[in-house]
Amino acid sequence: MSKFDFLETEYSMKKMDTPFLGYAGKVQEFYFIVLINHDDSKFCTVKIGAYRDADVESLLSLLKREKPLKRVKFSVEKASLAIRYRLSLFQSGEKKRFQQILDLLLPFLKEHGYHSGSFLSGKDDNQLKLAQIGRNYLYLTETEYSQESFDLEAKKEEYHRQEGNILLGILGLLILAPLGIAIYVLLGKIGNFYYFCFSGFIAMAACYIYIFLAGKLSKHSLFFIFLILASMLFVSNFLEFIWRFYDELQKEYYNITFLDALQEGYFLFLEDGEIRYDVIVGFLLDFVISIGVSIYILYREFKKELQSLESKKIE
Repeated sequence: MSKFDFLETEYSMKKMDTPFLGYAGKVQEFYFIVLINHDDSKFCTVKIGAYRDADVESLLSLLKREKPLKRVKFSVEKASLAIRYRLSLFQSGEKKRFQQILDLLLPFLKEHGYHSGSFLSGKDDNQLKLAQIGRNYLYLTETEYSQESFDLEAKKEEYHRQEGNILLGILGLLILAPLGIAIYVLLGKIGNFYYFCFSGFIAMAACYIYIFLAGKLSKHSLFFIFLILASMLFVSNFLEFIWRFYDELQKEYYNITFLDALQEGYFLFLEDGEIRYDVIVGFLLDFVISIGVSIYILYREFKKELQSLESKKIE
């Protein structure tokens, strides 16, 4: 049972068929869309159709000046108003917040001549349809929905033609690699067991850096990300072993240098099966963690990209 069920039982709103929790309907002559855990699991967004013909002063300016609601963030897009606020722990808190919107905000909108209709134009032909356009949810007329779907289809074709800036994404990963290796080795040197978990953080950083710089995920993204991650983690584990080996050598030979330890440790790694086993097991553990994190992040971001190109009627 959801703490937002009161929107169905008390206000006759319908639960939306979406991956997250959402409700939509008309309350007191205004079209509402309530999105819970849409972009952030800690926030709720309430969208209201709000439009007036003679816009002497913008709605956002009016809201900032008169402040009909406290502790919320307002944003205005075309003919709709969005109210974003932090979720309450209990249903009573959510009911109180929604009632404040009805008791304080709706009279404010009516007083200033606003009415509700399409979230794009403000028109209301009594046949508005709830629709998903990309990652946005709107009430639209049939004509508006057709136009928005057509525009989105053109964007989808353009998206599939683009490859993204793969070289820039790879460059970002190569810049990240030495920094990640240095931090990993440092954490291993100070003896912090949690440096194993650092591979998950590195994987997360690698994915987001690649997405940001490349601009798009492609079929080559996984290959390059996994290849550079594997190389980085193997070098990190090997150098972490070398540094521990260097510390041991310093106890016996005061004039030993790190380069001497690196050369000696390399041959020791090749000849000593137990040492080689420890390094490889550490690398595999890190690689499995990084692969798991990478797949989760890339799948989520790829799903977002696809959702941003979808259009469909929800009712």
